This record gives sequence, C-alpha cells and structure tokens, in this order.
Amino acid sequence: MHSFTPVFAGVSRSWHAGVLFRRAEAFGEALAAAIEARTQVPVGRNEPYRVSLETDFTVPVHGDARGLPAALIEVRQDLVTDVLGIERWSRTLAGALAAVAELTSPAGPE
Repeated sequence: MHSFTPVFAGVSRSWHAGVLFRRAEAFGEALAAAIEARTQVPVGRNEPYRVSLETDFTVPVHGDARGLPAALIEVRQDLVTDVLGIERWSRTLAGALAAVAELTSPAGPE
C-alpha cells in the first residue's frame, strides 16, 4: 500500500487509485474493478508505476515467485489527507479486497 502525488512533472494524474501487478493479471484487474465499483472513480492498471524485478520486491518475490496473486495498491495523496479520507479509502479497500478474495479463493464464492 502506497500513495502517489496528484501531479507529477507538471502532468495531472486522472486516476484516484492504482493497482500494480505483474503476473497476477486476473487478480489485479479484479481488484481494480472492485475498487472502481465501490468508488465510481478511475482506477489505473499499472499506474502510476509498473512492478518490475529491478525496482520492486514484495510483489515479485512474495507473490509472483510463490505463485500467489499479489498486487500493490496506490491511492492519490490528496484523497487521504484527513481522517475522513483515510477512513473512506480504508473501508473501500477492505471491501474490495474481501470481494476479490472471495472470488479468487480455491473454494470460490460462498
């Protein structure tokens, strides 16, 4: 879990959150869609960054290398500057993660 600036190098970033993934494309796409469904705001796929072996550790080593679905979530910094924003995004992400976990569990949806 990270945050990103709303503007980088003078260019506005239109998405409100990003889901970064490498091998776990289905998981990453499902997570991004679940966040979008709960927020009705744009969620980037591999934005604002891409996961790589050269620059990242957790997703490639603890997820991809072990065959586990793994993704990094980024939230735009200006959306989590106060308690209300933090609580809103915490609830959103918890719900999205729970929904995707249920869909991708070996037992499937209950």
